[in-house]
Amino acid sequence: MVKLYLSYIRPEEDQTEAGRRLLETAWSAFSPEPMPPVCRRAQGKPCFLDVPLHFSIAHSGRRVLCAVSDRPVGADVERLRVYNRRLEQRVLRPPELAELSAAAGRTEAFFTLWTRKEAYLKLTGEGLSGLAACPVMPLADGCLQAGGQGLHLYTQPDGEWVWSLCALSHTPPEVTEIKA
Repeated sequence: MVKLYLSYIRPEEDQTEAGRRLLETAWSAFSPEPMPPVCRRAQGKPCFLDVPLHFSIAHSGRRVLCAVSDRPVGADVERLRVYNRRLEQRVLRPPELAELSAAAGRTEAFFTLWTRKEAYLKLTGEGLSGLAACPVMPLADGCLQAGGQGLHLYTQPDGEWVWSLCALSHTPPEVTEIKA
C-alpha cells in the first residue's frame, strides 16, 4: 500500500504546518486513533515509533506532499524554476548527465532526476549528503537499478512542479489531491 497526498500550502500555514496537515489526513485514513508523536531516527528521518506506517513529507514553493506506506517510502516535489547549470555537474552522475543532455525539456528533466534522487535518499534515510553518488536511472519497468531491494520510482509532472516517489512496491501510488 502506497498513498500520496498532494495539496497547496494555505496562506495561513507555513510548510511544516501544511506537511503536518497532510500527515494527519493520511493518519486518519490509517487509524481512528489520535496520531502519535512524530519522532526522528538516528539520521534525522521522521517516523512514528512502534507503528507500521512509514511516511515522507516534501514541499517546494506552495506545493506540499505526504507519501505513506506500510513499508519504507521516500518522496520529493520541486517547483520547476531557473537553476544554476553548474549544479548538474555536482549532483548528477555520467548516465544522468547523458539523459539530461538528450531531454527535450532540460529544466523538467533536471528536476525529475533531482526529485528521484531525493526520494531515494529519503527512503533510505541517508539525507542529501549522498545526492551526487545516488543512482536513479530506472529500468523500463520503473525498477531502480541500485540496491537490489526491489525499489520502484514513480515520477509525475504536476503543472509547474514535478514529484517523485521511491517505494518498495510494484504498485503505483494512489494519489489524492487535498484542497487547500
